[in-house]
Amino acid sequence: MADRGNGRVQIFAADGRCLDTWQDRRWLGRPWAIRIRPDGAIFVVDGGD
Repeated sequence: MADRGNGRVQIFAADGRCLDTWQDRRWLGRPWAIRIRPDGAIFVVDGGD
């Protein structure tokens, strides 16, 4: 989930448990979109750079 208000990306399991949080102002400003390719590559679009 792109959490623009808190400047982070959160990864959730199907049952709603939070598995991980990415939050690093050096490379992640205000994330607003996420794309995951079939090969597992993850792209995050942010506004703040």
